Amino acid sequence: MKKNQFALFLISPIGKAVIIIFFAIIIYGLIVAGMASNNMVILGITIFLCAYFGWRALNKITPDIFVIMSINAWAIYFLVKGLLSIFIGAFVAPFQIGKMLCGFISDSVREDGQ
Repeated sequence: MKKNQFALFLISPIGKAVIIIFFAIIIYGLIVAGMASNNMVILGITIFLCAYFGWRALNKITPDIFVIMSINAWAIYFLVKGLLSIFIGAFVAPFQIGKMLCGFISDSVREDGQ
């Protein structure tokens, strides 16, 4: 019964906020730890996760039109978008990971209840 109560807490609004804050602390901690210890594996994985979630967030707000540009312009476009995706991903990743985890927990609670 306690496991079910904990799962219900996690899918409540307060529980979702706790999960998001928890993942924000983890991601920011990994960024700081990677920079402080020069551990490129930890820093690389964290930057990759931030870039992935940031790229997805940028794709949601940019139009889906094809623009004819030179190769140099495309290189600058992808460089700027890549750097922006890492920066934005540091803020978006905790929310997306928390949302995915809450969805997983709520699905498991529904399966247990049936």
